[in-house]
Amino acid sequence: MSKFVYAFNEGSKDLVGLLGVKGANLAEMTRIGLPVPFGFTVTTQACNQYVEQDCTIGEDIAAEIFVKLEELEEVTGKRFADKENPLLVAVRPSAACADVQTPDTILNLGLNDDIAECLSQQTANSGFAYDCYRRLQQMYEATVGCGSFPQNPKEQLLAAIAAIFSAWHSTDTQGTGIAVCVQAMVFGNLGEDSCTGVAHSRNPENGENLLLGEFLQNAQGKLKAAESGRCAVKSLKEMPMIFPAAYEELMRISAVLEKYFLDMQDMEFVVERGKLCMVQTGAAKRTAEAAVKAAADMASEGLITKETAVLRIDPSRTSCLNGGCAEELEKILSWADEIRTLKIRANVDRLEELQTAAALGAEGIGLCRTEQILLKRENLPIICQAVMADSQQQKAHALEKLFQYQKECFKTIYEVMEDRPVAIRLLDAPLSTYLPHTEEDIRWVSACTGISCTQIEETYKRLQEMNPMLGHRGCRLAVTYPEMAEMQTRAIIEAAIEVQQQKGIEVSPEIMVPLIGIDKEMEFVKDIVVRTAQQCSEKSGCEVRFYVGTMIEVPRAALIADKVAKEVDFFSFGASDLTQMTFGFSRNDTELMIAEYIRKGILTEDPFQTIDRDGIGSLMDTAVKAGRQVKPTLKIGLCGEHGGDPASIAFCHQLGLNYVSCRPQLLAAARIAAAQAVLNDKQ
Repeated sequence: MSKFVYAFNEGSKDLVGLLGVKGANLAEMTRIGLPVPFGFTVTTQACNQYVEQDCTIGEDIAAEIFVKLEELEEVTGKRFADKENPLLVAVRPSAACADVQTPDTILNLGLNDDIAECLSQQTANSGFAYDCYRRLQQMYEATVGCGSFPQNPKEQLLAAIAAIFSAWHSTDTQGTGIAVCVQAMVFGNLGEDSCTGVAHSRNPENGENLLLGEFLQNAQGKLKAAESGRCAVKSLKEMPMIFPAAYEELMRISAVLEKYFLDMQDMEFVVERGKLCMVQTGAAKRTAEAAVKAAADMASEGLITKETAVLRIDPSRTSCLNGGCAEELEKILSWADEIRTLKIRANVDRLEELQTAAALGAEGIGLCRTEQILLKRENLPIICQAVMADSQQQKAHALEKLFQYQKECFKTIYEVMEDRPVAIRLLDAPLSTYLPHTEEDIRWVSACTGISCTQIEETYKRLQEMNPMLGHRGCRLAVTYPEMAEMQTRAIIEAAIEVQQQKGIEVSPEIMVPLIGIDKEMEFVKDIVVRTAQQCSEKSGCEVRFYVGTMIEVPRAALIADKVAKEVDFFSFGASDLTQMTFGFSRNDTELMIAEYIRKGILTEDPFQTIDRDGIGSLMDTAVKAGRQVKPTLKIGLCGEHGGDPASIAFCHQLGLNYVSCRPQLLAAARIAAAQAVLNDKQ
């Protein structure tokens, strides 16, 4: 037989799914002996049965409610619906998740016209009695609805519970149900010796271990609603002067709650005639800075483990930090680094990003976009000569200039990254990207090179494509313009040789071939790379260890990964292009469409932000298994925008990848997310 109602002394914090967060926390506070007004919780199972029975509270549930109401009467020494010694209750919704919108609380339930009159006479305080009655009627109408206010308190109670169940059911798509806590009232509006307040066990703005909060004397309900312009809310700092004993007790309870719940707490309390009562507690809302500091401090204090501290941090919020918790963040990151198995590298588009990447803990470069480094206005004339010059001598001269420029860039990268791995992607963008197309640039390039404006314009138009992202780019450039791949390989290898000789830094560059879709493409480009690298070594008399790999971006490459693996030392998933080609979405043009798809439930999230596990994930899994079937030690990573997304990082961990690579600004988030992936696997 199901049990639908639990007294506070029958539950615990472990029954959140049954009692909701408020109900479970009230039960836990009761269990550990804190001053909590007694009560009971109608469970989420009761809510689900209510829905199944056409939104009706069955006789079995109603009977349990009234049995627990009698127990509450015994504990309090008061009687529900009694004029002489009335028991009034608060009815609070209790969802299983703290961050969801719930119906409003109803206070003072149990009052009616006659009981309000008697309460006024008994307390000799008509202002108090009718203030409570007014609030009840307002709250009841807001939650239960319009209509005549029932004079039968038991009818009020069942209607209030039913209204909360119905309000939740209208928005509950998961069928989780909601619980309802029924708690004996304590009154902060009995006079100046009473108050209602909220407290935070630590500062929710910066995480400092200091009790903070607000309170309002002679008031009831939430502070802003209770204030009503009558008197100002006071800082908790003033409480020791007005309620010294209650404040000392609140400080003690705050420490106890952190010990039992192992987290910062947001607490609601009432002081009734000088006596403190706790009416609610829960995990505190906090800024990103406070989350980091509190987690690090609690671990240092021994309240939680380092692993728990790492799990407390939302990786997506680390970019919001303004430097106010640098020391604590470094602690968290150092613990995360001890836990994670994925290496975390950085993507770089500009040389200026290198120092940032190194300072933020990048364990290498996972994607150096050489076209972004090359694409500076001063390089346009040289690129045009390399592509359009009439004589081979002119082309060779232009390529030599590009070689020198790229070599110096690569030397800078090696020197900053020192012995960390550096993956350099050969030119990827469509060829037209590297040519001038504005009238001003065309005239300037023509003046610099002697190539006519007409020829530049015609070449640009000839190379333009209807769908350049699926066109003449990536390894296809290396096939049709092998001299470009040769030039870049020379620059990569000779830069490594010079850094090794001049700085004593042993560099092992990873040369990454983009957009492979055919294994013969990989064979062709690899031959250029290996042959050119050997020539550089022979010329210098210095051997450099280098690796040749490919990006898995074309779905066909994932499907023939076993063949591609024979030619390479590593794979790197280019998840953005893989998503684009698999879905048939243009990543540059579908933002509004994807938002509409998400709104209408066709997609649950943007596949350009989080890896689509069913489709893209399946291709990745196929490629990983096929590649490592051929080469068990094949190094595999992921680069691009997905490399900083926590959910995508968790998936990469599950696939057994070696590293992910992200923008430098997301390195902290990636390091934490990679550690959380390990910890969540163990749970």
